[in-house]
Amino acid sequence: MVFLYCSETMRYLYSEIVKCSGMQAANWKSAPTLVATLILTASCSGQFRLLFWLSAESWGCFMMKLGLFVQGGGHHVAAWRHPSVPYAATQNFAHYKDIAMQAERGLFDMIFLADTVGTFGPDDEEVWQRGAAASRLEPITLLSALSAITENIGFVATMSTSFHQPYNVARFFASLDRISGGRAGWNLVTSASSSEPHNFGLEKHVPPVERYARAAEFAQIVLGLWNTWDDDAFIEDREQGLYFDRSGMRYLNHKGEYFAVRGPLTVRRSEQGHPVLVQAGQSEHG
Repeated sequence: MVFLYCSETMRYLYSEIVKCSGMQAANWKSAPTLVATLILTASCSGQFRLLFWLSAESWGCFMMKLGLFVQGGGHHVAAWRHPSVPYAATQNFAHYKDIAMQAERGLFDMIFLADTVGTFGPDDEEVWQRGAAASRLEPITLLSALSAITENIGFVATMSTSFHQPYNVARFFASLDRISGGRAGWNLVTSASSSEPHNFGLEKHVPPVERYARAAEFAQIVLGLWNTWDDDAFIEDREQGLYFDRSGMRYLNHKGEYFAVRGPLTVRRSEQGHPVLVQAGQSEHG
């Protein structure tokens, strides 16, 4: 991930395309498939960040996708002190509403919310007191509300496989996908915040190898549950009294090392089928 200033953005992106593709500058559009992920610091107050990624379409021209990584009070530890940041910004729906509507007007592709089921960063009261790490809304509720006042922008939220059950996660995100008209995505993480285990009867995280094994099975179940209904399963035949076509429903019947889940999910598929799966791993397994 690369951090850069607004004034350098276009020059940097252009040079990276040329460098990564191995093509001459004049021929960059004919470069082979390139996928690059960049992060741009969007404001001096650290109020939010822009996520950039480039992908080569089948016809050979690069298309830029824009994602807005929102932290209500700001990404910098002291951003909440900046005069432009509203009071109680991390709990202020009007603040998030304004950000979402501006992002949609600016033709952004998605809004991303990071989350933990504890505090971000060190498990230290002194650190919490100096920043906004201990103040944050639950993302599915927030994004569901934001989806009602937007039409096109996507919504991606973080939810951990270490401190949730797969059926609930599948249901939460499928519901957001239905409410938003097919604009939801799940950022899959295994958790790293040192405060989280203490909220679930643990003193520390389980070893990384076990977390990743659980996450792999977890993701398999969630994807399976999202596919327990066909797109056209719900016929709602009032004359015959049939709400759905039985041939369009299937049980998951998963029995694994960590979970046993029968299904089916209680949420029908959305316009995009099911939520997008997002992952930003920083290790070989992750």
